[in-house]
Amino acid sequence: MSNAASVHTGLWTNHQLSSAQGATLTLTTTNAAYLVAFLALFLGFVAGHFWAIVSYAVFQIRSTLAPRNGQHHQQQAILRNYHAPGAAIWQLFQLSWATRRRRGAVAFASALPVTVLALVSLMAFGAAGILSAQVTSKQSDVLIKSSECGFWNNRTGIAVPGNYSQRRSFQANVVEDFNLASTMATACQQNSTVASDCISYAPKQPKWTTSTNETCPFDEKICYQNTTVRFDSGLLDSTEHFGINAGSSDRIQLRTVMTCTPLMREGYVSDWHDMNGTRFSPGQLSGDVMHTAPGELWLEWFYGRTARMDTNSTMIYSDREGTVSMFGTQLYSLA
Repeated sequence: MSNAASVHTGLWTNHQLSSAQGATLTLTTTNAAYLVAFLALFLGFVAGHFWAIVSYAVFQIRSTLAPRNGQHHQQQAILRNYHAPGAAIWQLFQLSWATRRRRGAVAFASALPVTVLALVSLMAFGAAGILSAQVTSKQSDVLIKSSECGFWNNRTGIAVPGNYSQRRSFQANVVEDFNLASTMATACQQNSTVASDCISYAPKQPKWTTSTNETCPFDEKICYQNTTVRFDSGLLDSTEHFGINAGSSDRIQLRTVMTCTPLMREGYVSDWHDMNGTRFSPGQLSGDVMHTAPGELWLEWFYGRTARMDTNSTMIYSDREGTVSMFGTQLYSLA
């Protein structure tokens, strides 16, 4: 059950389970309460009519033109007229008790099959009434359905040099998202007090493996002290790990292997310099020429060409963005 506007309400299938077990009906809290009340009334209605049908069928099976004793005929009258299993059991017991002196144990034995049948019906629907409350669960999975899902990709604010306001907002948002993701990942891995919330991010936590005995993936002279670490996510299932509800034929598996190493700065980073008028490859940015603010200086890192802008430097950094802060906290600075 959920009140969130982005949660799909109605019938859907949870593909983490089988077709039968995965059939799910998601309702709001109010509608779920109505459903529980309806089920209680419905089960009571069905229980009464079920016993009426069963007792009438037994009545017809026991009917005969052959001579029978008075207890048999009174049992038939009970089956024909008492449409509640509890009332039928009580009447059958009273009848057997009244005839016990004349017929002995046979008085109870003759009523035993019908009594057991009524008792089974009473217990079955009693259990169904109790378990009907388990139809609803606040801890069950829900299907998220929103038109505003995904990454904020502000290409315009990033691409235009000198557009500091949009660039800073975009970068601050990206860093904040990564900080939140890192905090939740650490908490979930450590089984902290917020671990119960981890199910909201992913149904199943990935099992990362980390290796520190790795060689430099580049030329050894560019790796700082040859300190390299390798992370392997293993196979990640689109449904189990990413929460994308899809059938087995529509699932994909993804494996991420990341090798990280600190790089030498000396010899690969330029001094602060002016980049106004720097040309990019045709069609990459508006005007294909960088327009900077008066007096703005830049650093360039030379670890390989940039495919998007087709420049010799891997990354450029403006002195106008020396510090980026969010909510009063400094996120990063190269000053």
